[in-house]
Amino acid sequence: MKCIQFDVTKDPSNLPADAFGIRIAYLLSDYMNLIGNSTFLITLEAILKTFSLAQRLKILYNFPYCEPEFKLIAENYFDFQKQMRALKHPTNAVFLAGRKLEKTVEDIIQGWLDNFRVNLNKDGFIGLLELADYISFGLHHADSLPGKSSRGHLCTQEVINNQQPDGAVNNSIWMQSGLFYQADFFETMVATSVNMIEEDMPYFIKAFEFPNLNILNTIELKSIKAQFATELQPFKAMMDEWAVQCYKTGGKDYFIEKIVPSFAHIQETIDNNPILHHLSSIKEGKVTASVYFGEVSPLIHWSFYYSHNLLSDIEYNLLVNNYNDLPNHTIPILLFLPTMDGLTLGEKEEETAEEEVPDTIQAVRKFINID
Repeated sequence: MKCIQFDVTKDPSNLPADAFGIRIAYLLSDYMNLIGNSTFLITLEAILKTFSLAQRLKILYNFPYCEPEFKLIAENYFDFQKQMRALKHPTNAVFLAGRKLEKTVEDIIQGWLDNFRVNLNKDGFIGLLELADYISFGLHHADSLPGKSSRGHLCTQEVINNQQPDGAVNNSIWMQSGLFYQADFFETMVATSVNMIEEDMPYFIKAFEFPNLNILNTIELKSIKAQFATELQPFKAMMDEWAVQCYKTGGKDYFIEKIVPSFAHIQETIDNNPILHHLSSIKEGKVTASVYFGEVSPLIHWSFYYSHNLLSDIEYNLLVNNYNDLPNHTIPILLFLPTMDGLTLGEKEEETAEEEVPDTIQAVRKFINID
């Protein structure tokens, strides 16, 4: 089973949902590609270590949630450096003042990183970079708008068209949070039970539930994955075949006949896992996420990324205009939602994933705090 998650989250309150999806994919799949904002969060600290002080400060200065106080300090540092370069022979006092300022900025950046690490932990992202070294887990950065791949970044159109990264999309199941399941993108009725499914109708069928995976550490996740290995192998093989059929002509019949009957066994495997069983028994783990599988038209898929400004007008219109020339295929989706919310097709809103973690593990409003 292969998964791909190209997340679009901009609101920090929705970050726990993205982390939850990564953890679900880690436990269920043999291979996963992660693209988008989550990749940036997971790799930022490691990337910063490779840059100079001025470069690190510039990166954090351009961070989406950079606070005004931090920006002011960065601007003062950049202005001082500019004045230093203009001096042919700076005095010893000026040189020492520069070194003192550098030390202050270093301390501020380290404080920011410490706070950033705490927030990553609260949102469920801590340790995920280590998991990327543990299994076939590809991390890819993405550019928001069109263009060719540069600096190791991918543009959305390349991903959707399975051009980059190599083989990432081919036969992969797309991981999507509640941001995807909105009336803005679904103009037709959506089947939510097997007996409702009709030809060419998008559908999402509930498969099973997970307790709050976001509070598990890396060691626990690795242990669960190892314990799942044998039990999940038949299921993963069927999911591979389902994805193949989706991308060819649609996988509805195979899904109903083969995939749906396997859900009860997977739920039993989850319930009987010692770590997950214990997690379900404690307050912090009781907030569950439901997993749904389904198929959607590529038009719905494209509309979602277009609405989040990850496809330009030109790119989106090109995809839509060429749609009739494509084989009549579907996009396989793994949709994960807070169980308490249920599968309700609503208007686009910002609070979809807030309840995915208990009160003690809330997303943090801002990442930079230099008080």
